[in-house]
Amino acid sequence: MSGRVSRSRLPLPHAAGRRFFTVETPTSVECEDYRDICGFCAEINQVSEYNLLWELFPEHDLGDFLLCETENFVVIPAVGAACDGYVLISPRAHVLSFAHLDPALDGELRDLLRRLGDHLHRLFGHRVWAFEHGAESFRNRGGSCTDHAHITMFPAKPGIDLVRAVGGHFVLHAVADHLPELSRQVLERRTSYFWIRAVDGRMWICDAPHTLSQFLRRAIFRDLGRPDEWDWAVFPQKAHVRATLGRFHETPMA
Repeated sequence: MSGRVSRSRLPLPHAAGRRFFTVETPTSVECEDYRDICGFCAEINQVSEYNLLWELFPEHDLGDFLLCETENFVVIPAVGAACDGYVLISPRAHVLSFAHLDPALDGELRDLLRRLGDHLHRLFGHRVWAFEHGAESFRNRGGSCTDHAHITMFPAKPGIDLVRAVGGHFVLHAVADHLPELSRQVLERRTSYFWIRAVDGRMWICDAPHTLSQFLRRAIFRDLGRPDEWDWAVFPQKAHVRATLGRFHETPMA
């Protein structure tokens, strides 16, 4: 990795709170690969340095944060969880988005999405939404706020509708495949995107070349009546993360 980084605890200019954990600030604009300081990589590889979950929950063993593992993907709790059961699927490979993965992994990912969705429904009693803010490049990010790909899945209370939230601002296209369609986004269309999977399994993609950071999280928290809590760096939502860890450890995913 080229370039240096400085470690600092930086307060956000937000009236409701401050950042709760270490933020790595690049000192070189040429540095575009942060895997050496990636919090997701730290969680996946079970190391403490740069591990945001362990910084928030040091009483846990590092392995506790891996809720499920497959050959190429892991499930981890999400800092800033909007509700109990709000989790992330992340590839073991350090890539910007799922569009940068080999489409040959589509079957493995589809199986994990299905099994995780069923498990979340059983544990928390609500149907499950999934979404990704997909980066095309380091600068064309599609609202993503990290450099390691992740899909968010959560059991949604009635009233949350991500298709409605996105459809009012972007043009959604229904898709049958997942990774092959996302690969075309970066290889052919060369644009960032939103990917959404509804509670009934239908999927959509839309171009999202210019959008607010954490656009879909903003929509979710607005629908939950907590519109100021969308930023995970300001509101880590420890109670929801702790509840998710507890339920998965009580009832592991098969």
